[in-house]
Amino acid sequence: MPSPDAILHFGHLPLVKTALKETPDDKQAHYNLGVAIARGAEEEGAKHGLDDAEQHLRRVVELRGDEAFAVDHLELAKVLARQNKTDDAVASYLEAAKKSPGDYRIFHSIGLVYDRAGDRLRAAQAYQQALAVRPQHLASAIKLGDALLAMNRPQDAAISYRHALDFDPQNAEARAGLARAQSMSN
Repeated sequence: MPSPDAILHFGHLPLVKTALKETPDDKQAHYNLGVAIARGAEEEGAKHGLDDAEQHLRRVVELRGDEAFAVDHLELAKVLARQNKTDDAVASYLEAAKKSPGDYRIFHSIGLVYDRAGDRLRAAQAYQQALAVRPQHLASAIKLGDALLAMNRPQDAAISYRHALDFDPQNAEARAGLARAQSMSN
């Protein structure tokens, strides 16, 4: 079975589609095709094709059932997030978290989904979960500060930005966030 990159860059799309007609329950073919379609849409900066990617990735999760891998849920969640299907994306990320509870990136991704949807409280909670798993995750500390600042909680935001600066004292994003938080506090 060709990899997602081979499907995308070497013209194997017709081959995989034909294979799926012959073996419609081929989990790996659905996965590779779904990922390839999603990557192709991402490379083009487009959203067309994401419905097809979603369909294939949902089929993988369905076929694997309880045996679905964290990556199956992660790839589906990324597609759902790009389609602005916030609740479905978060649900898929949470399924991935059950399979891989120590992966802070899952909680950070949930925060990004909520941020994109404008739900700063849930975004902040997700970034806090990411930091609970990996306290030194710089991006989560900064995004937590941003979410807290957007909720008009500059003192809490300043704490988060300082936490980020503990790990990267020269980080421009954390420094700018801290300056904004301090100016809002005055």
